[in-house]
Amino acid sequence: MSFMLVLAILGLLGDGSATASALGRPRQIEHFTPQEYGAYPQNWAIVSDGRGFVYVGNRDGILQYDGNQWKVIRTTNGTTVRSLATDRSGKIYVGAQGEFGYLELSTTGDPVFRSLVESIPPKHRDFGDVWTTVVSSSGVFFQTKSVIFLWDGNRMKFWVSKSGFHTFFGVHDRFFVREIDVGLLEYTGGTFNLVPAGELFSTMRVSAILPFSDNTLTVVSRDDGLFHMNGRGINAVDTGITAYIKRFGVYNGRLLSSGEYALATLGGGLVVSDIRGELIEVFDKSTGMPDDVVNFVSEDHEGNLWLALNSNGLVRIDYGSPVRVFGRKEGIEGTISDISHSNLGLLVSTSGGVFRKEIGGSFTRVQCVRRAWAAQEVSD
Repeated sequence: MSFMLVLAILGLLGDGSATASALGRPRQIEHFTPQEYGAYPQNWAIVSDGRGFVYVGNRDGILQYDGNQWKVIRTTNGTTVRSLATDRSGKIYVGAQGEFGYLELSTTGDPVFRSLVESIPPKHRDFGDVWTTVVSSSGVFFQTKSVIFLWDGNRMKFWVSKSGFHTFFGVHDRFFVREIDVGLLEYTGGTFNLVPAGELFSTMRVSAILPFSDNTLTVVSRDDGLFHMNGRGINAVDTGITAYIKRFGVYNGRLLSSGEYALATLGGGLVVSDIRGELIEVFDKSTGMPDDVVNFVSEDHEGNLWLALNSNGLVRIDYGSPVRVFGRKEGIEGTISDISHSNLGLLVSTSGGVFRKEIGGSFTRVQCVRRAWAAQEVSD
């Protein structure tokens, strides 16, 4: 029998400067099943408000979770909710099929959906799925394949595409859309204009645009890896996760508060990397995930990661916790009998030997020791 080692990062493991992978696995991967939340297995989007409530886009409506109970909020036409966004006040905006609007509290204090469709000219109301909802300083963007709508609180603006809008992104109050057969466009001066070298993405699908530096953004393609984009152009970047992206494909991604990238994949679970694209950690079925196809990744105010799964509910990963788990996967074998800390690093004595871990590194076996009950550093 073997046992897992559970430690607090800020205690025996040092100053917390190492990556999450080097510091072990999160203590808990919590699975919320469709039976628990009382709605369809497939989920599309996740946001949280200032109260810590979590909202999920689902085929049956908007799921609300207060940390204890789930509630289903229906849209006016009862269609699948594809996208969600929240503003600084905590107001939730909703994009569904042929429908979009926001949530507000009723006279009884319950959240209800309010539609904005009546603000759209009748000839543009047949717009299908609202794939992306993004809050900006100018209002709220609702992106469909045929039309992008911008609601400023009083009136509706819109832009129409003949070839189709594929994906839409907001990064530090800059807004981009990939137009099929055209390329990557940026919203400037009240209209959408092709970025320098943006035609590169005329046929290449884009799944995320993330901050990299003051002047550069990372463009995550669905199947072709990472690209760096600035005012001079767009360049492909060969990274440690390029092969993984090409194998599984990326559907969604975000920059975490820890400064890392989290990428939701179409068969490889969730991938966490540093901003250079070097692999830190993978969460998939081998680490306790119930589904390897992830439609969306979100981070709540406590640093937990929420994953919208394609066919098996929701997952919350205790990613922001200072507690990490070490076991066989991290290189420890046997039954643990003693733990000590020395200038050599962390020493773990087990029935399988002594294993040493330096700050920022993995556990390695101390040679020539087959079994140990305790280990201690002895100075001359």
